[in-house]
Amino acid sequence: MRQVLATTKSTDPSEILEQVLCHPSVPMHGPEHHAIVPGAIITAIRNSGYELPDGALDKALERASKVPGGWCGLYGDCGAAVGAGIAVSVITGATPLTGRQRTQAMSATQQALSWMLDEQPRCCKRASRIAIESTVDFLREHLGII
Repeated sequence: MRQVLATTKSTDPSEILEQVLCHPSVPMHGPEHHAIVPGAIITAIRNSGYELPDGALDKALERASKVPGGWCGLYGDCGAAVGAGIAVSVITGATPLTGRQRTQAMSATQQALSWMLDEQPRCCKRASRIAIESTVDFLREHLGII
């Protein structure tokens, strides 16, 4: 994943996601997807020339790597949706004390999660694709980027 994120020139998060997902080391299901989502989003934004906070990609990957597998069924929040919120949190510089930015990050998670409500069993690749689509929509509407 880090190799793709470091070398791709794409400004399309969905394209970057697919570049990572097609690698044979990426399983169908697993917590890797929780980091792939914000990684693809942050990379696309970086490649588009948008100024990001220092270390944005590393921050996003480090945060997302802490979301365990099975989060969706065991805790009621898909890790790919959490990855969407992580991306927005990093982009906006959200902290627990920044009201607007914190709300934006949580809203991105909520939107991604709401787009995933399909009564299907888990599919991390499907959830990752939906999280990317939802976050692109959110970023365009609320932050005017991507």
